[in-house]
Amino acid sequence: MKSTEEQYRDFEPAILVGRQIVDTNTKEGTLTLDDGTVIEFETEITDCCSYLSLTDLHTTTSIITAAGIKDDEDEDSLDSRYNAWVYAITDGGEKAIVEAEGDATSGYYIHGFELKAKIHPPDQA
Repeated sequence: MKSTEEQYRDFEPAILVGRQIVDTNTKEGTLTLDDGTVIEFETEITDCCSYLSLTDLHTTTSIITAAGIKDDEDEDSLDSRYNAWVYAITDGGEKAIVEAEGDATSGYYIHGFELKAKIHPPDQA
């Protein structure tokens, strides 16, 4: 699979709007959209201040009308573990389509996470 970008970039959920997710591969971290676009997520991200691991991917046969990223991290808590997910809104309601677990580790400098992906257009997938 060739990529138009050499490195993973911050994932923008807007690429999902108007599409369906027809296939997933959690081990490889890929979602395949109905137009043939493949989104390849970085499955584990570690830096000085956080850790994020992809845990599950889901398909949807409904057209996605909106999408975003949510998390349940409590920055005021001493518990540094959290869950994050990419959600899609369809005619069936809101659904988590990408799920991840994280840990803010020290959290001294910053709390949060990055979800990175490479986008492979249909003609390059």
